[in-house]
Amino acid sequence: IEPGPIKTPIWDKSVEAAFDHKKDLSPEMIELYGDKLDKVLNDSAKYGVSSNPVELVVRAVDQALYARTPRTRYPVGRGIGIATHLANVIPDSLMDRVIGAKV
Repeated sequence: IEPGPIKTPIWDKSVEAAFDHKKDLSPEMIELYGDKLDKVLNDSAKYGVSSNPVELVVRAVDQALYARTPRTRYPVGRGIGIATHLANVIPDSLMDRVIGAKV
């Protein structure tokens, strides 16, 4: 099961915690990374609003469990990223090696 962003409390909790931790950063860290951190946090907050519903994952799990011939991958929802698009054009065995490769 390869889900994109899923609507769960993790988005709100993690963004709130990150904003709390941001207050503890040094002025140097804020100067170096503040803009990038704000962008990541704002993007994460948007994911919380526009994420896919949990029911999509539940349906995918159900399909995978009860399929007569299950697929290797079940991409779920929007925002699944380039890896899933690659998986549509390269063999699963190669995709598994790419995912498992140490960088």
